[in-house]
Amino acid sequence: MALLRYILLVLIISAFSACHTISVDDCSTYDFSDCQTRKPDSALVSVTFSSSKMTPEIYIELFRGKTDHGEKIDSGYFSEGFTEFLLPVDQEYSAKAYYFKGKDTIITIDGCYLNRDYVKVCDSVCWEVNNPVLKLKLK
Repeated sequence: MALLRYILLVLIISAFSACHTISVDDCSTYDFSDCQTRKPDSALVSVTFSSSKMTPEIYIELFRGKTDHGEKIDSGYFSEGFTEFLLPVDQEYSAKAYYFKGKDTIITIDGCYLNRDYVKVCDSVCWEVNNPVLKLKLK
């Protein structure tokens, strides 16, 4: 019974330690050109929204946290259907877009978590960021 527990413990530890490791046969020939070795403090969050001749500019609010109780960190009118924000990683963000049609206002909301993670490749640590997209387009 003790041997079975020992084997199970070794398997569990091995599984967790392998989660962030990429197996490479020959480290001297591995292409590290896409390996970001510097731990990122910030990254881009993209925002897509609907714009047309009828509504060329859309009012957008960006929040750290959720829209209903988060901190508003940016707002303004945007055009072209796309914008990006450089934001600190390992935080939750959300956004609202306001579409005005006559007397009506349509609000779209989306949120994301801007996450960084790493993988070990040979003797290096390669950092990755999920680069989320907040989708505020009308359907």
